[in-house]
Amino acid sequence: MSNPQPSLNFYRLRGILVPVASDLHGGLNTVGRNPTNDVVIHEASVSSFHAEITVDENGVWVRDLQSTNGTFVDDEPITEKEIRSGQVVQFGTVPFRLEVENPVKITVPQPTVPTASAAITGVLVDGAPACSKDPSAPATHHCTKCGRNFHYDHLRILRLSGEAAPMLFCPECSARVEPIPGVDPAKARRPNILARLSQTIQLGFRRAK
Repeated sequence: MSNPQPSLNFYRLRGILVPVASDLHGGLNTVGRNPTNDVVIHEASVSSFHAEITVDENGVWVRDLQSTNGTFVDDEPITEKEIRSGQVVQFGTVPFRLEVENPVKITVPQPTVPTASAAITGVLVDGAPACSKDPSAPATHHCTKCGRNFHYDHLRILRLSGEAAPMLFCPECSARVEPIPGVDPAKARRPNILARLSQTIQLGFRRAK
């Protein structure tokens, strides 16, 4: 596995005496009066192709291209020199200050998909799987994606014209569901209120024994 490349900082030249601000891209940036340069300075003391600024993971370097009026870093004439944030680089008579910003990494949260281990898989008194939507109802179908069990009445049902059997989908993750082996959906009825009350009373008696 290859190592990730270091991310570059964001560098900008901001004019001190002129209202000019130019962002520097990674690699070679040309500076001069000619409009084809990356940083264009419309000033007579600046040569058509005055200097080059190189930006890489090691920093920022400026090189004079034998300009007529020279290139300076903090008032010192240079041929080639590294420049740092806050320093003043001057092309001819036009000074700029180097600004730097650290890149901000934005982490986008990824949606999570429930797994079978996190699914609600309760059971009824008789040991049959219970519906995740209604724990008092027997489950008739199982979702292979999120691992939950559901009664037929809670499934999403899609009926296509000309198809005898409807298509059944999970109400939680919308994946296809499969019938639970040995469970007949037609017989797996959800208990009514009286049945639930009776079941609760029976559980109470069993616990009292």
